[in-house]
Amino acid sequence: MRATTLLLCLLAAALIGVRADEPITLRECQQLEAAASELGTEHKRLIAVWLEEGSPPYGASSEAVETAREKYDAALDERNTDACLKLLWAARNAEAKRNTDKLNADVEQLKKNMRAAWARDDASTIRYIVTGTACSFSVTYATENGGSAQKNPVQSMWSYSFRPKRGDHLYISAGNNCDTGSVHVEIRVGNKVVRSTDSDGAYVNASANGTY
Repeated sequence: MRATTLLLCLLAAALIGVRADEPITLRECQQLEAAASELGTEHKRLIAVWLEEGSPPYGASSEAVETAREKYDAALDERNTDACLKLLWAARNAEAKRNTDKLNADVEQLKKNMRAAWARDDASTIRYIVTGTACSFSVTYATENGGSAQKNPVQSMWSYSFRPKRGDHLYISAGNNCDTGSVHVEIRVGNKVVRSTDSDGAYVNASANGTY
């Protein structure tokens, strides 16, 4: 604890040495933010030890930490608190956007791969497909053995294929689990869409059925 406290005090003091007439950088803001968090935590530890033992730990007086904390607060004020907040907010937003863009790219690649697989279906393959803009779907469908099955939640895009027999009942239904968005369902025989339905809005349902 002693070493940590002294290091924190030195860090705060070093941060104060940045010239106040220069625009603050994102890196400096991140250092100040980290220093404030760690100094605050260490300060609480010191108070707890003092209350329990009746005196501060050797080499780490509460005055030293309090002084470092005051210097940190003064430095942040001098370097413009608003500027730091804007820089940190922009950095976090940029990181969130990068993560969202990567997720969207991964989803689009998955859709592309699935469409390529569907294009290889032959005329003896039945495929149910669910797509749309809803956050998720609840899906009910007729299976190859004549029964029914459910999937919930299903996100982004979903399909199920099987080899049917003459007279098989075909059925696909998808509900929107969200308060906005659209739902699209279709039944394909090979590469040909033989049934399809679209619905748009909160908690709507789209279904399609037929006989092979």
